Amino acid sequence: SYQWLKDASAISNATNATYTISSCVLGDAGSYSCTVTNAYGSVTSSSAYLSVDAIRPRLHFKGQP
Repeated sequence: SYQWLKDASAISNATNATYTISSCVLGDAGSYSCTVTNAYGSVTSSSAYLSVDAIRPRLHFKGQP
């Protein structure tokens, strides 16, 4: 079985061999790892850090006619 972790806490319903975030938000940033368990025991992967950068809106000013 698989259990994905974010910042060392289990992610609810993240129990597949892969974990996908469809649309990242700032709150998704963090350290991700996966614990794999079978009849012989369990092992946790090394962590991978996900950073999410906010897109800064730009203002465009038009000159007066």
